[in-house]
Amino acid sequence: LVHMCHEGVKTEKKPAIGTIKQYFLYIAKPLTLLVQDMFLDDLGSDEISRIFKIIINYKDETSEKMKEETLRELINFHKAIEKYGTADIDELNWEYIAEGVNLNQIPKPNSNIVTPNEYLHCLHLVSKNIVGNDKYQRNWPALFFIIGYRFGLRLGEIRRLRVQDVQLYRKELYIQVQNSREGRTKTISSVRQAPLLGSLVPEELEFLNDHLN
Repeated sequence: LVHMCHEGVKTEKKPAIGTIKQYFLYIAKPLTLLVQDMFLDDLGSDEISRIFKIIINYKDETSEKMKEETLRELINFHKAIEKYGTADIDELNWEYIAEGVNLNQIPKPNSNIVTPNEYLHCLHLVSKNIVGNDKYQRNWPALFFIIGYRFGLRLGEIRRLRVQDVQLYRKELYIQVQNSREGRTKTISSVRQAPLLGSLVPEELEFLNDHLN
């Protein structure tokens, strides 16, 4: 809702009260009822896709035009989450969500791949802009990049990591992704051992050693 009020909608730069009320009735209310006390981080992409599909058809008397508007706002809601990083949500099945709705502008899967050189460039920029006296706070921005790229972890999985989850076995470094008091994985298959992908460069080793020590 904050994103909508800040960015505007398709036909209004500043949404009218009626537009905001409509958002509450068709998006916020059913989403709150369906999700209840769960976090979006704890739901898999299939489950969120199913919830979005229910929201589109939440009211039996909803017109085709209203279904299109609801789908459009759900797409904007998902874009806002991706933009501001408020939740860690995987790629959704928009073709399944939009089934039966006449809207051609559904998001396409994002297949952009970050190359090793692009990753190292980003890591270098992050490490050069770290400020503060607290070592823990200084290291985390770079550690997010390293762990996410080198071990293939989601943002929510990184946030829930504990030091003991980083393990060394037979000279091989891996991360144990599991349920803990910090939170649960999205699915049963998400519980896994994530091995190191490739080899760490000196800059990465410096951050990991400094943080783990």
